[in-house]
This record gives sequence, C-alpha cells and structure tokens, in this order.
Amino acid sequence: MRWSDPHETYAEKRHRLQQAIELSNDDRIVLVGESAGGSMAVTMYTEHSMIVRKLVTLCGKNHGEKNVSPRLYRRNPAFRESLQRADAAMTALSPAQRANISTIYSPHDHVVRPADTRIDGARAYLLGSYGHLPSIVYVLLFRLRLVRTAAS
Repeated sequence: MRWSDPHETYAEKRHRLQQAIELSNDDRIVLVGESAGGSMAVTMYTEHSMIVRKLVTLCGKNHGEKNVSPRLYRRNPAFRESLQRADAAMTALSPAQRANISTIYSPHDHVVRPADTRIDGARAYLLGSYGHLPSIVYVLLFRLRLVRTAAS
C-alpha cells in the first residue's frame, strides 16, 4: 500500500485495492493484509463480503487507532484513516464474518501488539518467531503453507 508515501491519500490507496478486487475473475477472493495493510484489509473485507470470502492478516495492525504514536500519524496520515475505518468496521462484523478471518501473529512483536492483531471470534495462529518484520519474512519465505491453511 506504500504507507510511507505521505502524499498518497487513503482514498488513492484504497482505490488500487478496490480495482484489484473488481478486476478479479474469481468469485472467492481471499484478502491477505500484512502489517499496516491489515487495517485496510479488514475494512475491504467487511465492505465486500459477498466477493471477499476470507481474510488473513499477517502481523496486521488490524485495529486500535488510539494505540499509535501521533508522530507516526503525522508521517502517514492515510494510515490513521485506515485504522479509524477498521475500528468502525470491527463493530459491524457478524459472528459468521469473524469465523472467516484468520490472524497470524507473533507474541513478541515490537511494532504491533498482539491485542491489536487478534480479532474476537477469528481464528488465531501464534508464531514462535520474534519481531515484526522477521516474523513476516519468516512466514512468507518458510511458512506459506500456514497462510494457505488460514485461508481455507
């Protein structure tokens, strides 16, 4: 999503994802959001649940807008909007929607607290790895089967 680009708005970032969903010929889309992308994936999943059947987040900052440094929001205003929308979307998630969400997280993540990753009623997969980026890289390089399992 290029969260580090302060000149690209949330709407522009969201539009790219919206286009990808609309261009898909698949009638069963699984969104995978990692890190900051978890918040946008949560929102898109709730808004497109007829097309997006499953959601998997990997060390995702899925909610918890108030738990982020104001300094980070000044550098990445689109991220704040994404988290605000995700927090609002979380309240609208039905138990059936929550059952189609999987969160993969590290208990030792210095960037995203496990409480801001986990979603009540969703499946949770606890990693044995340490750190934010190392956990993401570890899963994408060596445990991709876990993402596939979470998406099934």
